[in-house]
Amino acid sequence: MNMSVSAYYDDIYHWKDYKQESEDVLSWIRRYQPEAKTLLDVACGTGGHMVFFQEAMEEVVGLDLDPPSLEVARKKMPGVSLIQGDMRAFDLGRRFDALTCLFSAIGYVHDYGELEQSLRCFAAHLEPGGVLVLEGWMSPEDMKPDGVWMHLVDQPELKIARLNTIQIQGNVSSMTLHHLIGTPEGVRYAAQDHRLVLFEREEYRAAIRNAGLTLVDEPDGLMKRNTFVAQASSGP
Repeated sequence: MNMSVSAYYDDIYHWKDYKQESEDVLSWIRRYQPEAKTLLDVACGTGGHMVFFQEAMEEVVGLDLDPPSLEVARKKMPGVSLIQGDMRAFDLGRRFDALTCLFSAIGYVHDYGELEQSLRCFAAHLEPGGVLVLEGWMSPEDMKPDGVWMHLVDQPELKIARLNTIQIQGNVSSMTLHHLIGTPEGVRYAAQDHRLVLFEREEYRAAIRNAGLTLVDEPDGLMKRNTFVAQASSGP
């Protein structure tokens, strides 16, 4: 993520109800693992959910590929372990009672093979009986590429306009997010290119199964996107 945008990420997503989403995620975890005490948030970004997870868990750890996002998260949560790493291939040398991967971050893998690779990595970091909550990206039938999207930030000393369209090629959605960022120091432009794979729901299910996890629920989702709750085997 471009540093000039990372610093304003939370301002841009001011509309997102991280508190309610975190409560929903924790309720799903508690349903299947009532004694969960440790949680790993993969692709944690600036820590929007982790801020609330840490209030409910004895220990939370965050992992993200983007150093500027982790720097923002560290300012919110001094003392919390935040690690730079790739969700497709990381090894923390330990396991957790719960693992989350939210806000469609899993859509950034390049193909189904990398989806399976990531899910296997997640499973390897779950304690027996541990719970995974995965919020996927949209499926092909859910994506509406026509139209223009815009988010606005209107604060006394910060104005942001972010616009984008979406292009679909095969099962890949691509977008360039165009930002105009205005502060008392001036107006800047920043662009971000995003590429997310449109996996079918059955592909998510298959990747979860092939990782050795049991799919236990498919709730409506935090943003009406593909959401899955899975559990690691409690046996040897």
